[in-house]
Amino acid sequence: MLAEWFEELLSDHEAASVLCSLPPCSKAAMFAVARRKGLLDDESLAEVACECLPDDAWNILDVSSTPISNEAFLRAVNACPNLVAVDITGCEQLTRAGVRECLTKCPRLKVLRCGGSDKCDRVAQSVLLESCPKLVKRDEVEGSSDSEGDAEGNGWEALADGEVQVSAGAVALEHLVFPSAAPTFLGQLEQRWPRLRLNVTRTSISPVYFSQGHIILEVR
Repeated sequence: MLAEWFEELLSDHEAASVLCSLPPCSKAAMFAVARRKGLLDDESLAEVACECLPDDAWNILDVSSTPISNEAFLRAVNACPNLVAVDITGCEQLTRAGVRECLTKCPRLKVLRCGGSDKCDRVAQSVLLESCPKLVKRDEVEGSSDSEGDAEGNGWEALADGEVQVSAGAVALEHLVFPSAAPTFLGQLEQRWPRLRLNVTRTSISPVYFSQGHIILEVR
């Protein structure tokens, strides 16, 4: 019921402050309804980021098909320190800088859904290739001077032996849902990031990513 009055709640600062006391599941439901009704823009998302989102328990952010800018998006990201799943499909105003910063500021991010248009595809493909985890030799991390050579050449299998470790990139990301991605890009990503599961379906992922009323991972 409250979701139907989303705009009115945000425009009334006293009423908006009540949103802070709602449980995460109720906040998520309101957020989902607002997004589906096309009510999320920079102004409303800024209000939501101040009044509704700040919550350690809030771990899914779905802003798909909204006209939000980098500034509003990152304000929402900063308000949610424990995000594990983000959907930016069809967000035409987001740039490489915004998506890159999201990956940087979400160390627990396990699932990303993106793409949806030519522009969104180009942005996502560029950032994801930049954000591939980097493998480095363990003695290189520990500061040894004789650690020469290419850690990538040891292969991801060397992680199990402790010879190399992941030191950079979106190290926590496990699932990428990018239905509109070019096959050549997916091939490149698969080679560079073999542990990343590409275009997974809802049935193959833990139910935790479908909590809070969001279904952001199914290939549509």
